[in-house]
Amino acid sequence: MASDLNTNMDIVEYNVIGSSVRLDEIPPHLRKMRLLGRGATTLAFEKDASTVVLFTRDPIKLDWLRDGLRMVHDYQIINPVKGHHIRGMSNQPMYQVTMPKLYPLNAANRKLVTDEMRKFTQITQKVGLSTHAKHTWSQKLNQVVDAYTTQHPDSVVLPLLEWLMNYDPDQFYMDMGARQFKQTLNGDLVLLDPVVSKELLDLLRSKFAAYK
Repeated sequence: MASDLNTNMDIVEYNVIGSSVRLDEIPPHLRKMRLLGRGATTLAFEKDASTVVLFTRDPIKLDWLRDGLRMVHDYQIINPVKGHHIRGMSNQPMYQVTMPKLYPLNAANRKLVTDEMRKFTQITQKVGLSTHAKHTWSQKLNQVVDAYTTQHPDSVVLPLLEWLMNYDPDQFYMDMGARQFKQTLNGDLVLLDPVVSKELLDLLRSKFAAYK
């Protein structure tokens, strides 16, 4: 049975209609920072040479950064200064998250990521881990964790899999891919953004579907 975890969704297509966080929602004094990039759920700004500030409506992303990676310096809920064009989006809290700046992968880490993705694909496909099969998710996730613990105990993916044991598959989509890996200033590999809130992405999906 094949795993759906690598192709569960394509985040890129939702950027066609913009992000769940609009630039004009952010208080003006916070927009003075340099914009580094935007995704379907997040805007990223450079606070200083070593620190970034994220604005996101994704509570799963916040949980992973804070509790999984333990990289959050501080965070708070902020009040948007303008409404959002997607119905229901303004009802989702917006978080301001401060964390260390991360960097593109060097050549050595790109090779490590290729190996990490190969191992992830092999193990999840062999076990048949799928967020669509909710009745078997917990059992199969345990099998995947056991396989990683035995075969690849130092993998950067293992902490994610152990962290996911605290969540129901109805709460998130997985977005595993090489693009989700960054590195610290010291060159340590970081799996930055492998999950997204299902509720949040479904709001984007509903708007995207309306444009088709």
